[in-house]
Amino acid sequence: MLNSGVQEAFYYTSMKNIVALKTVVVSIVLLMTIPVEISAQEEAKKRMDWYFGVGTGFHYSTLRFSNLDSKKFPTKKGMFSPVYSLFVQGEFGQNRNFVFRPQISFLSRGGKLTEIGKYDGYANSQKTDEFYQLKSKYVDFKIPLLYQFGTTSNVLRPYAGISAIFGFATGGYARLQEDFNDNSYSGYEVKLSGKNFKSTYFALAPTIGLRYNFHTGRKAQHILFAAIELSYEFGLSDTYSSDEKSGKSIDVVRKTGTKIDGTRKFSGWDFQVTLGIPFSIFSRSVEPVKEMAPVREIESVSIVTEKTCYTLEEIMGMIALNKNVYGKTICAVDDINFEFGESEIKKESYNYLNKIAQIINRTNSKVIIKGHTDNVGTDDYNMNLSRERAQAVMKYLIRNGVEKNRITCEYWGSSMPLMSNDTEEGRKYNRRVEFELLK
Repeated sequence: MLNSGVQEAFYYTSMKNIVALKTVVVSIVLLMTIPVEISAQEEAKKRMDWYFGVGTGFHYSTLRFSNLDSKKFPTKKGMFSPVYSLFVQGEFGQNRNFVFRPQISFLSRGGKLTEIGKYDGYANSQKTDEFYQLKSKYVDFKIPLLYQFGTTSNVLRPYAGISAIFGFATGGYARLQEDFNDNSYSGYEVKLSGKNFKSTYFALAPTIGLRYNFHTGRKAQHILFAAIELSYEFGLSDTYSSDEKSGKSIDVVRKTGTKIDGTRKFSGWDFQVTLGIPFSIFSRSVEPVKEMAPVREIESVSIVTEKTCYTLEEIMGMIALNKNVYGKTICAVDDINFEFGESEIKKESYNYLNKIAQIINRTNSKVIIKGHTDNVGTDDYNMNLSRERAQAVMKYLIRNGVEKNRITCEYWGSSMPLMSNDTEEGRKYNRRVEFELLK
């Protein structure tokens, strides 16, 4: 025979005011502009990188009843459940800082109220415990909106955001049980259904995490990532069904016809380890090589063509002869060296850059610094690397006497090769910094 105090407590739990959830819907308006020629870096910003991923971990959930009598229900315990997830992740923005990640997860939620009635005068010396336990299986649809800190060249990238969770109950049970000293027990258990448990669930979960990118310098054609992630789930849905509220259904603690005015909600922690695989790993992109059309020799006609690139020594020689250098481009091939896969300028390059600064100041020129890479690595990685290196050169020149308003920066990644990327010699010429001198 179940303790009458248990029934009484569940019969008359009163309801607190439910806090209204204000959902902020953010509208993104795309601005239409006059058609202009879009540079390679602007195109890269618009593209979205997509990943397929899997995750696993554990979920720790607790039950929250409104106005629960702490004397009759002194001890509340949570429940651990494994979590298995599948997701698709889209990243956008100049440094892929913004992340949209639809996800489906499989887990259970629940909790346990133990030592029921122990301190309210109903305790039975023959009992070791009386408890109420609830466990519900869920399929969750989770929509995290995240922000990643740092740039695409960082190996470690922390992130934070918030997730909306829409869950659907797929089964489980509710149990009320008395355990006795002689190892016997009595009680009831019911399978959860639409009549005694609400089938839908809604929650919000603030999220933090740390991502590790699996690549070494510029050698990785595709970047895999692994991440650890922690979130706290605020369950906003009352899990009582309408039949439970009206008293039409029977569960383990109430008789038919007994209405309930309280709420029963979930909250808890979620910890997962995830692995992301870029969609681009399944397709091999080939970098197009620009080829010059053959020039037909015409007898007795001399064709003079302007060089695409000049060495520093050639430009200095032209200046010494008082020749015009405006409109000409200095190509620094193997003259400006960086740390491998990074944008930090090595000290042996300082002398070369000091001469560039002297030329700019001596000719009173304006200069466009252009960063280029070879095709080793992803397009987005190369685009960001060329930007960071061009900016590093610009900062060095400004620190060494070149006025800031006379310098602009461009970055082209691997989109403008001088030679074929099929050979190491060709890749060396494509890894360059250019200085276009303007009047």
